Amino acid sequence: MKFLDKLERKHPRWGIPNLMMHITILTAIVFVMGIFRSDFVNYLYLTRAGVLEGQIWRLVSFVLVPPSWSIIWIVFILYFYYFVGNALESAWGTLKFTAYYVICMLATIAAAMIFGGGYAGTYVNLSLFLAFAFLYPDLELLLFFVLPIKVKYLAYIDVAFLLISFITGTLTTKLAIVASLAGFLIFFGQEIYRRIKMWIRREQYKNKMKR
Repeated sequence: MKFLDKLERKHPRWGIPNLMMHITILTAIVFVMGIFRSDFVNYLYLTRAGVLEGQIWRLVSFVLVPPSWSIIWIVFILYFYYFVGNALESAWGTLKFTAYYVICMLATIAAAMIFGGGYAGTYVNLSLFLAFAFLYPDLELLLFFVLPIKVKYLAYIDVAFLLISFITGTLTTKLAIVASLAGFLIFFGQEIYRRIKMWIRREQYKNKMKR
């Protein structure tokens, strides 16, 4: 992303510092409010009908919908969101990380406005982990703060979950998954293509040597 690199050098203060900290704190607040009044959360989902009725906050609030209503799970999930987001912001800088997140949001908004349906930010946040795993595949984490496991293996689980959800999910689910990968493909698509070409060349060379 040479364009973003140049933009960040010219405008180092652009972007939203500690973006994931703000998102996780607000999601935690929504979680607590949702426990006492579950219908409140219905006004946060991204829907075309809602936006067209003037509920423009839905264009942002959908990323704050909690991915789980289990107190135990939400603690782990929000901590993980913050950890991954903070790591990406440290690696890329505030502007690039903000751009990545906004790209995923805009793609989801486009899907909602074109095809309809109700959207939360679950898959947007899952795409952050794919970016993290692509940058740090061999980094070892403590799963549930106990089990040591390399990030790449967690990424395989993440990809498997996305594939299963895409195959078995509704049209809205499929669109949400595709939209959430927009940032990942824009940031890493060229590198993935380069690696695939290198792998194909290696395999072709190996086949020639066997003959």
